[in-house]
Amino acid sequence: MLDALAGSDDAYRAISKIRWAVGPGPARGAAMNPAVGEFAHYLASAITLLFGLWCLLRPRRVASAVSFELRGARGRAEFRIGFGGFMIGIAAYALWAGEPLAFKALGAMWLGGAVARVLVWFADQPVLERSYLGVFVFELTQAALLLC
Repeated sequence: MLDALAGSDDAYRAISKIRWAVGPGPARGAAMNPAVGEFAHYLASAITLLFGLWCLLRPRRVASAVSFELRGARGRAEFRIGFGGFMIGIAAYALWAGEPLAFKALGAMWLGGAVARVLVWFADQPVLERSYLGVFVFELTQAALLLC
């Protein structure tokens, strides 16, 4: 069936519509469409900002999701500062500045977390639960969006 369509005018029109909608695509070795990359940067920065807000406002919920123990008010405060405040600060700056270097720094932070997660797995051998692997995938996705 595909062979029959390959030379037909219908197939040519369908392919032309797809190419018009998504563009011709990058040539081999060419960079991503700048608008797509810029959207990815802002999206990942906004996600980082929301994650920071979640850590700031709901430290117990986030901590329990990743098997992190909060000890008393000081532990909660340090979690809010370290995971909430720092993430909010760097993400807000990246969104405000809109500079490629700010997005790259944010991406390097996420990539550093993913690399550390692999190294820590060899050193400490934590149980590979869904949440451990899920956070790893999240870190890699954020890094990819910001470093593209």
